[in-house]
Amino acid sequence: MREQTSRSVVRLAAIAGLSAHLLSFSASPAGAQSATLLKPFQVAAREFSYSEDSKRPPEETAWIIARRSEGTHMVSFSVESPTNEKGYVVEIFDFVKLTYSFLEPFTESVSTYHHTAQEMAELDGEKPGCTPDELAIANAPSTPSFMLGYLVVPITTPESEAGAKWVAPALDCYPLRETQISRWGSHNEITVTAVAEGEPSAKFLTVPANYVERPPSQVDAEYWTKYNEHLFDDVRRRDQEYYSHRTQ
Repeated sequence: MREQTSRSVVRLAAIAGLSAHLLSFSASPAGAQSATLLKPFQVAAREFSYSEDSKRPPEETAWIIARRSEGTHMVSFSVESPTNEKGYVVEIFDFVKLTYSFLEPFTESVSTYHHTAQEMAELDGEKPGCTPDELAIANAPSTPSFMLGYLVVPITTPESEAGAKWVAPALDCYPLRETQISRWGSHNEITVTAVAEGEPSAKFLTVPANYVERPPSQVDAEYWTKYNEHLFDDVRRRDQEYYSHRTQ
């Protein structure tokens, strides 16, 4: 749900951050130590977004994802400012502190949303590990296919979300490749290009010291001052969400 320049308006359409993006997560239940520990890793991926106009070149986005075994994870994706500066939006889903943090690179801002355990579970929107359907497909006899050294199995997404994904059972059925096709003819393709197993470095889940905590309305105001453009189109709703569980 990017909303960082014209290519990004859809990406941040909801306050939930990246809960609906193609690189879907399998996360632990929020606010508790889950009995199901996940495979910790860091991955890099590339996304190509094709418009309905076949003559237009695809837009490319770089992704970095880092996940801890208890479910806390970071997602970042490349963006450009209205003046063609390059940066990375970062989102941190912290299932220990029950917070979702949105880091905006061009204003060096962070907005930290506090949530209940139930809200965090709904925000992330995924269950831990492989689903029964994915396990059934993974265990069915078939010709093996591999990506980056991992066995992957193709999973067709529901008809309402046309597309497919190739999940790696050894990584809790994390998709190493995924496509999604809209009814208007546009489509996205995401491919993981590198995987490093193990608990990610704390730097991936730490807000830089130079970033300033700001509510969404102030982030938008800073962005407007710098570029004469709005960053968000739903500032009031974002502010309501931001202040809903804050104690100060």
